[in-house]
Amino acid sequence: MGKVEYSGKIVEYLPENFPRLPDQGKTAVYNACVQLTKDKAPVIPPNVRKITGLGRTSSLSHLTKLVKEKYLTLTYAKVRFENNTVICGVYKLTKKTL
Repeated sequence: MGKVEYSGKIVEYLPENFPRLPDQGKTAVYNACVQLTKDKAPVIPPNVRKITGLGRTSSLSHLTKLVKEKYLTLTYAKVRFENNTVICGVYKLTKKTL
């Protein structure tokens, strides 16, 4: 088995008391959905990640919370990307605002 190359370099560890707001990520994801809707761009996870800078798991977790809390609805569609077509969740804002 060959050597595995890992990526990512820790720049700095943050102190335990680093100020974090518990809903900061959820708010960022919601605001990204609003922005994508205004721009008439598909509200799909890759586009949300581009705007928020959040990782895959974090952004999907916040999108799921927003669906459960009825801020977003979720449907699925075939989405064409540069090199392939995949089935992807497509989110839409509801009338409820954050």
